[in-house]
Amino acid sequence: MSKYLYQYKPQGATISVLYAWFEAMHTRIDMVVCDLSELKSIELCDRGYEEIQRISSVMNRFDPASELYNLNLCASKQYIKVSDDLFQVIKYAKESFSKTNESFDITVHSKNDFTGGIDCIEMIEKYRSIRYSHPDVQIDLGGIAKGYALDRVVKIMLGKGVEHFLFNFGNSSIAAHGNNPNGEGWKISLKDGGESYELHNEFLTVSGNNTGERKHILNPQTRKYVEGKMEQAVVTSTGIEGEVLSTTKCILPLR
Repeated sequence: MSKYLYQYKPQGATISVLYAWFEAMHTRIDMVVCDLSELKSIELCDRGYEEIQRISSVMNRFDPASELYNLNLCASKQYIKVSDDLFQVIKYAKESFSKTNESFDITVHSKNDFTGGIDCIEMIEKYRSIRYSHPDVQIDLGGIAKGYALDRVVKIMLGKGVEHFLFNFGNSSIAAHGNNPNGEGWKISLKDGGESYELHNEFLTVSGNNTGERKHILNPQTRKYVEGKMEQAVVTSTGIEGEVLSTTKCILPLR
């Protein structure tokens, strides 16, 4: 099986469209690239695929080969030098902790139910180095890595002069730029009769529980999972901001 499957609407039609999909970061990722040749479209999808896989290999805390896994393993013993990607995401997450009334906490899954982990992350920007001042601290970037990967892919596309595209990470993190093949902007409808959004060079992020049984967002203050079927959607100018705000909107009503 190839790394992704695609369909191409050839030149000569009203507009050329390449649709591709693949699996990465534990989710299905769909891409639509418009108004380019088939060769150029495939080349850019390749580049997007490679970048998403690269970010995943850095930020997957469950993968023993990942950079974050090594950080969680060793940072309580000494300062660990990390990549710019990992340093900047952790820095952004630390800053978001206070901005969200301590609702967005990447250390919420620390060992032994340890709390206050965010204040135990020591960072030296000059050397891109990180240390944990408590042995139970663990960082989980599952609530923010997709947004960062989305930002990275969008930056690549814009850097290559691509104007019209849509990237959909599992129907929860979406970037839309330029126009769809049939008109202006990109109209996105949430499933189950949910609200519709028309995106113009924007990101749509959705967090919550798609069923009443699902529980995966842990409130760092109450130490209880968000329960019940509910979804919170936000439209933002960056993917990483959307991940933080949508998760926060799920938690704040419970406090």
